[in-house]
Amino acid sequence: MAARRSVLRWLMVLIVCLPGLTSAQGAPPQPAPPSAFDATRVRVGLSLRKPVTTARIQALRGTCRYVLSPIPAASGTDPLLSQERSGKIAEEEDLTFQVTHRGLTVRTSEGAEYAEGFGKMVVSSDGVFNLEVYNLSPLILSGRLEITLLDDGTVGLVNETTIGEIIRSAVSEISPSPEIEANKAFIVMARTRLKAALEQKRHASDTFDLCNTDHCLPFHGQGSNRELIEILYQDMPDFVMTAQGKVFLPYYHECCGGKVSSAKDVFGIDDPIHVAREDRIVGKGSENCFHSSSFYWTREFSQEEMADFLSVTFAGGGTRIFLRWDPIKTDAAGRITEVRLFGRRERKMRGVDFLEAAWDYFGINSLKSMRFTLEPMRRTTIYRGMGRGHGVGCCLMGADGLAKKGWSFEDILKFYFAGITLTKASGGPGPATASPPAGPSSPRKPARPRR
Repeated sequence: MAARRSVLRWLMVLIVCLPGLTSAQGAPPQPAPPSAFDATRVRVGLSLRKPVTTARIQALRGTCRYVLSPIPAASGTDPLLSQERSGKIAEEEDLTFQVTHRGLTVRTSEGAEYAEGFGKMVVSSDGVFNLEVYNLSPLILSGRLEITLLDDGTVGLVNETTIGEIIRSAVSEISPSPEIEANKAFIVMARTRLKAALEQKRHASDTFDLCNTDHCLPFHGQGSNRELIEILYQDMPDFVMTAQGKVFLPYYHECCGGKVSSAKDVFGIDDPIHVAREDRIVGKGSENCFHSSSFYWTREFSQEEMADFLSVTFAGGGTRIFLRWDPIKTDAAGRITEVRLFGRRERKMRGVDFLEAAWDYFGINSLKSMRFTLEPMRRTTIYRGMGRGHGVGCCLMGADGLAKKGWSFEDILKFYFAGITLTKASGGPGPATASPPAGPSSPRKPARPRR
């Protein structure tokens, strides 16, 4: 009997201690909680590249709640709360909304229908939900989504979410790299850009704090989040870049073609952080971004194609107003920084604005950058270029190349952004010690968002 009691006593000890032993030895480490800055909730204006007049919202995880508000009276007074309609969407159920002559009309998959017309709908969830617009990739969102009827018969979309969600989504979208240190650098760069955009109040006149375009930072929900980014984000909880004690808006692009241009040359901004430099390490092989598929590129345009582009984009469709264009200024890297349009009229413009216009008209795989030479033929012109994007700031493929050469995230950032230090977004110093660069010991040269 005594032996039996002894065995039972030992069993009780094991039962009590086993959870602690399992947690200490076998359980995966718990992710660090987000910093105060990353947990900040912000309003993001969603631009979906096409007018939205109808869409579907599906509750993917958890229940969604919706509130419908009537169209405000002509006097501008707010509608009465008693005129609002509300309901829930169970998990895996959905609702569709459409803009009609009456306003927003809504129908749920569970049979509820609101045909009287509303001016605004707010959908909120503790889980995640899917926003589906015809002919566009779905957006998996969390938090709160506002759908507001606009005067032009479309709707405006604003998602209230956290800084951390935006960082993980944006870096998953813009990063071309599988390298750990390169992606750590991109996480710090994204957080810095968001903090600077908020401090600069880039959307002070709008109903949202940030946009989901290159003007602030790309954000298209959680659907394309990479697992590597989700893991690395836990290791980079609060770092931002500062220069002279202040955060700044860091520029980046996909591939510089071996030479980074200054913000002054490309954007006309006198900026000591974004300076021109060679994107290579002496004695360490080719340019850092040489392995990019956009390092060299060729595109051929007919005279008619270019004339149509100039007419539609810069003359509202008017014929023969602008017939051709010429580069009139280039920087030391060979990027065309100013162009002139010819025809019945003349017009000068920045090269980067010309590039943006070409992307809008021809697509982003047309003119990949403004660093190219022209070879006029009888009926066409051949463009032989290097790089992709505006060429200012961080070369994303170059950062990938530096990481492949053993550089740390901090040294990658200091390579592309002159005179910066790492600090905490919520205040305080950054890393206690900087890891030594894997590059040469000799002094380094002083050193619109990617497309």
